[in-house]
Amino acid sequence: MYQILIKVSKKVWLGTILLLDFLKLILSLLIVVWEINKWYISFHYKSKKPFFFGEIILELRSKITKEKSFIKNKEPDASTNFQHFLPISSDAFIKKLDNWSITYKYFEHVPLRTVNESKSVQDIFLSAKQGGGHIKNLFLRDHKKNNVLIVAHQDALIDLKVLQFKIGAGRLSFGSSNRLMEHLGVFPGAVTPFSMINGVHKNVVLFMDLSLKNYKKIYMHPLVNDRTLEMTIENLEMFFKKINVIPQWIKL
Repeated sequence: MYQILIKVSKKVWLGTILLLDFLKLILSLLIVVWEINKWYISFHYKSKKPFFFGEIILELRSKITKEKSFIKNKEPDASTNFQHFLPISSDAFIKKLDNWSITYKYFEHVPLRTVNESKSVQDIFLSAKQGGGHIKNLFLRDHKKNNVLIVAHQDALIDLKVLQFKIGAGRLSFGSSNRLMEHLGVFPGAVTPFSMINGVHKNVVLFMDLSLKNYKKIYMHPLVNDRTLEMTIENLEMFFKKINVIPQWIKL
């Protein structure tokens, strides 16, 4: 499914690039017409002031050139720029929370792909001493291809060999990016408890670090990694109830 999505997205990009090239051609022709008219006005009326219309055309062509360059050189990542490739976009997900009357505090920041990168911006959130719980998320599968999502405190040391016995699974390994998109509907770098909104339909089993219940607020990405939501454990559990997910709280 993920590979089909990527193929379709590449065709969309190619079509977009061709469309932008066509628009640039049309604008170039308009600029030629503008230059001829400007010369005509200057020749007959001794005026060298350019038409305002021509300035607009030049600005539009410049914007199209920049947009084409962005699309051509950018690969999909876990940021908001590519949320429209997700089964549920971040915007749509946040709207669901609002419709369900689940309260949260919203933050925007640079894309965060790792725990270390996340720590670099955590001064905008509550610290651990203030009751702020910061997490890491592991998407795993065992040798029987059962998929699990582990949500742990960011500093938790997790040994997969020990973990497999704690959760009653077979030999564990990390899921591929293709499997991640297929089962949780996110790109690498944006795995989050919220991705269970997709995982629940793919039989992904959720395990939550019991120590997270000691914090007043938990910080999680809303399906993209340049946004973060602050939420209480109570409201997070309300979210799980809305999507019919029963997390298994374990000591890691």
